Amino acid sequence: MELIDENGNLLGVVNVIDALVVLLVLAIGVAGIAVVTMGAPGPGDTESATETETQHVTLEADSQPDYVVERLEPGTEGTVAGDQNATVTDVQTIQSETLLRLEIEGEPVEDLDTINVGDEPVQFNRDLTVDFGLYAVNGSVSELGTEPTLNMERTSATVSLSLTEVDPTLGDALEAGPTATEGGDTVVTVTDVEREPSLLVLESDDGELHEHEHPRYEDLQVALEVEALETDDGLYYQGQRLGVGQDLALEFETLAATGTITQVESE
Repeated sequence: MELIDENGNLLGVVNVIDALVVLLVLAIGVAGIAVVTMGAPGPGDTESATETETQHVTLEADSQPDYVVERLEPGTEGTVAGDQNATVTDVQTIQSETLLRLEIEGEPVEDLDTINVGDEPVQFNRDLTVDFGLYAVNGSVSELGTEPTLNMERTSATVSLSLTEVDPTLGDALEAGPTATEGGDTVVTVTDVEREPSLLVLESDDGELHEHEHPRYEDLQVALEVEALETDDGLYYQGQRLGVGQDLALEFETLAATGTITQVESE
């Protein structure tokens, strides 16, 4: 018997052309399986994740509406550049300026001690907008670092506050020594209260002016221990400047009082 007959059949059974096609298809299939197997991750192999670092940034923002300031507190979460996490770690209001300390995650920048926000590194004077969902805060970067708190000195100050023509019940409440707290810490303590009747100036029938004690109202001189922020511009408490002649509003748990500062001493 001939190896290949006149019809092209191998040993008279299998067509040679058909056999070659089958072998070619099998070879391609085996090669494809090998490529897929080599490209697949083995046990324990994982795709390399993008490296990120945490940067603490101080943002100086202009005056913010009350409803925004009331919501800004440590732990408030937002985003910058669309999808980068930013968390408030400290916040202070100094006069009309709001200072935010933020913890931001981003890719580290080679040769610079900072991270990228968007496609640009965070640097001094760069404008950033933090999106908190219902509102956003825009400001300029004024400080970079590793500490979560704002770089401000806290100091104790002794403040004398004058309140005039107040109801005696306020004097009674202040004499009880109320305290004001912030974040669980005592920030204001009433240490002493001096009380005297308010004065009335009345004109007599002959046109002379006479001082008389008010039948009800009192004048108070209140001594306070205040935990204040010390800045280059002076002492501040909750955004209020502690200076002689300045009004100071205080809120305690069960009462509120506003008076005029007559003396300030810091440690």
